[in-house]
Amino acid sequence: MRWVSIPLLAITSIVPALALTPLAEFSVSRYHGRWYETEGRGRALEPDLPSVLKVTFVHQLGIWWYPFGRSQTVIAAGPGNRWLVIADPSLRYGRVIAREPMLDPESLRAVAAALANEGYDRCAFVLKPQSGGREQLTRLCDEVR
Repeated sequence: MRWVSIPLLAITSIVPALALTPLAEFSVSRYHGRWYETEGRGRALEPDLPSVLKVTFVHQLGIWWYPFGRSQTVIAAGPGNRWLVIADPSLRYGRVIAREPMLDPESLRAVAAALANEGYDRCAFVLKPQSGGREQLTRLCDEVR
């Protein structure tokens, strides 16, 4: 199955996160696959806490280079594994990966709520254009009014 990446790029944030709340029920193996815009790979840092990942986008010489990756935390997932919210502990950026190029309004509200619960500024996140989806940049807070 093909994954679609709907990056949410944080424009500003200066307050670091003390700790993110990892998703309790998570299995990284359910989310393997190709993403629409960005291809990367994540693996659990601790087997007992599989929603805390080391994520890398560096793939050279046929291997994934995790030393160049970042620790990120899955903080929310959509029904039927349709989307994930992946957050960085710095609160400076996050990413949503989804199986469709554009999330429905209910899913966007759930994404925005998950980000707000962790201390992210929803207006600092931008939904990027995707083929078959959004045609222009939109701030997340403008989409979920």
